[in-house]
Amino acid sequence: MKILFVCHDANLSGAPKIGFEIARYLSSQAEITMVVKKSGHLLNSPEYKSTFRKIINARTSHEISGYSSARRTSLAKKILLREHPDLLYVNSVAASDWCRAGKECNIPVVLHSHEMKNELLALEYVKIFERNVAEFVDLLITVSPDAERDIVELCTVPFKRTLSSSPGINFKAVQLLAARNDFALPVNIFGHSLQKSKPLISMCGYACRRKGSDIFFQSAKRLPQFDFLWIGPWNKRQAPGNIAYKEYKRSRLSNFYLTNETFNPYPYLKLSDLFVLTSREDPNPLVVMEALYLSKLCMGFSSTGGSRDLLNRFGVLLQGEITLERLVSAIEQYEPSSLSYSLGEKEKEIFTKGYDLERIVGKIKKEIFSLLNGQ
Repeated sequence: MKILFVCHDANLSGAPKIGFEIARYLSSQAEITMVVKKSGHLLNSPEYKSTFRKIINARTSHEISGYSSARRTSLAKKILLREHPDLLYVNSVAASDWCRAGKECNIPVVLHSHEMKNELLALEYVKIFERNVAEFVDLLITVSPDAERDIVELCTVPFKRTLSSSPGINFKAVQLLAARNDFALPVNIFGHSLQKSKPLISMCGYACRRKGSDIFFQSAKRLPQFDFLWIGPWNKRQAPGNIAYKEYKRSRLSNFYLTNETFNPYPYLKLSDLFVLTSREDPNPLVVMEALYLSKLCMGFSSTGGSRDLLNRFGVLLQGEITLERLVSAIEQYEPSSLSYSLGEKEKEIFTKGYDLERIVGKIKKEIFSLLNGQ
């Protein structure tokens, strides 16, 4: 069996990482061709280079090209007709312009949605997401019930088949990467390295409004008794949509530290005492699961998205929408000594069983084979 995967990006954020990992697991039973719409660090991974039959950088992302919808569909069809896969796996709605191409080439299409309402509307604005996309999709997979609800409500026709799953973790890989000590200490705006003299609060992701970079930075400003660490792209070149960047340059906080883009976020998560999910909207971010697995206390808000159930069971779930005032108030309630945390043995067993990547890919594989066999 030949599967052609499409990822909107090859960066180190959650959706591409999940897509590449699902493809890697499926490669034991299928020939995998990986197509990305935009380059990124995942393309340089020896593990993926040796696993996939072929990796193609189509360079058709709306972020780097001015192609029209028709032109993007035409280029996608050209690749599909050349590669002739048995199945097209579109790894996010940000790559959903490929769904129409798959349908027009008579190839079964799987769409894996990692997006919630505001992201979907933003993708509609740039003519990537179409509200009739369900007409081109044979199986919809979503990373949480919240993500499924939002795409189903926005689409004008129902999807034929759906699977609400969860992102999974390669626990062994996380454990090995977290144990590495060949990482640079984060630095503040003055170039001073983190000393760990205060409790450390972290957040991980591409700095932008959706991820709440402004809320996280303002929390650091309000709580000088804590150090704050943003793991991932923050500076203007790496995260051009970072709405907190000007304030970061203006305020010059000594208790605010950055890694900027890093291939291995796990040693930095291990340094942390508290992980806070400051996203205004996030369907089910992988990093919350990873931080919990590394025995970090995690905090988030119920209206953010799919992490709600996870935090309710294993972390700290605050009701409602995230605001600066509510987050600061919640953090202030924690004494530094109370931030020590780890999952109990039984909790860890339940957690690892529920979020093991191999088990989750097994469910996806079952749906794919059922689809191909016409069941």
